[in-house]
Amino acid sequence: MMNADWTAQSHPTDYPHTNAHFSSIIGANHNADISYWSPGTLASPGVQRVAETGVKGTLKTEINTEIANGNTEQQLSGGNPGGTGVGMVSLDFTVSDEYPLMFLMSMIAPSPDWIVGFHDLSLLDADGNWINSVVIDAEPYDAGTDSGPTYSYPNTPTTPHVPIFGLKGMAPVGDAPFGTFTLNRLDTPNLTFTTRNNGNNMTDSDVHSTGFTDVISLSAGQQMVLDAGVDFCGTSSGVHTKGDFKAILEGAYEEAIGEMRTTLADRNLLPAEQPYDLAPWNYMGTENVNWTNANSSPDVVDWILVSARTDVARDTEIARTAALLLKDGTIQFVDKCALANVDGTAHFVVEHRNHMGIMTEQTLSPTNKSVTYDFSQNDTYTGGGTGVGQKQLPSGAWVMLAGDGDQSDTPSYDNTGADKIIWSDENGVFNMYNMQGDFNLDADVNGADKIIWEINFGASSRVPR
Repeated sequence: MMNADWTAQSHPTDYPHTNAHFSSIIGANHNADISYWSPGTLASPGVQRVAETGVKGTLKTEINTEIANGNTEQQLSGGNPGGTGVGMVSLDFTVSDEYPLMFLMSMIAPSPDWIVGFHDLSLLDADGNWINSVVIDAEPYDAGTDSGPTYSYPNTPTTPHVPIFGLKGMAPVGDAPFGTFTLNRLDTPNLTFTTRNNGNNMTDSDVHSTGFTDVISLSAGQQMVLDAGVDFCGTSSGVHTKGDFKAILEGAYEEAIGEMRTTLADRNLLPAEQPYDLAPWNYMGTENVNWTNANSSPDVVDWILVSARTDVARDTEIARTAALLLKDGTIQFVDKCALANVDGTAHFVVEHRNHMGIMTEQTLSPTNKSVTYDFSQNDTYTGGGTGVGQKQLPSGAWVMLAGDGDQSDTPSYDNTGADKIIWSDENGVFNMYNMQGDFNLDADVNGADKIIWEINFGASSRVPR
């Protein structure tokens, strides 16, 4: 748990009154063969990006690499502590004794390249027993990549980089910590779950079917029987099973075979956690899948965002979730209850990190606790024909337009010169995830991506965001 305490009273020098905050937290638990950061060492590209921008994608890729190398057990990724200088954010996670060390960090924002965090903390005591509790001051560190002397100083890259160093006692941060990190051991009961469905195999939707009984077997031998039709999503209405949606990303679509490429999965680059926890999406959902970059699903194209609105305006949004897009266009929901609040008609929106978002032209209603819609069969919302919805390919398929790398567009998605700047800055970067300029989703940024941007240049949506 991170308890942030950064105020004008605790840190009066140069305090940024209008926008003081911390980035969302990122860390991992690992063994002694890897150290992600520590004072006296140079910051990795991932640590640098977190320290300078708060963006976690590059560091997540570094962590995934060490998961594959057998040096790290899992990523630890969460939200920010309230989005201000004061607040709290917490994570629950399970640690094995093979990976007892831990690090965590968050950017002090705004700042040149300053972070709070801890590194290489052992969760085992000297006798090899798990510690029950530890409290660590959130001390400030300089990543050694930018020489700005104040919180809001313009970018001043440090060339060459210098080792990470502590800032405690130095201006403007002073002596007071920026809060605390608290780790508490949680004991979890050992429960064993079994199911019975009249001799048939269960599927995702069986939990809302009839004709079966769920049996939960407790370790003490006790049993609790749940009758068929029990609502595990907490309401009696809404979309409780997976929505039957399909959509196609233009950049990844190979029209000749009628499928999207899965290069990101093939190269083991897909993150196990949803990647939309940063601006401009700022979606702090905890959707994740049980894979590492060494065993990700071969059918997944990328992560997307799906949301529901009672009207066209963004402020009518009632549900939002990260989901997986499969190569045939199927949207696979990680959180089966994510749309449980949709108990009436709603517009459904699909977003992707470098494609223009789309929304159903008409509202849809749940039927038997599910919604079915294939975005690839029709154009989507165009604001009465004043904007672009999707593009229809010669094969007849409707696809989400690629090339919108600068997702800070307002009031809607568009393809402008700002997207070309994104491509230009990333051109020549290879074999990485979360590159906004990788419009064709082949993990490389090159001339092929620029061609896609050029074709769609000038396209403008009317879906409010």
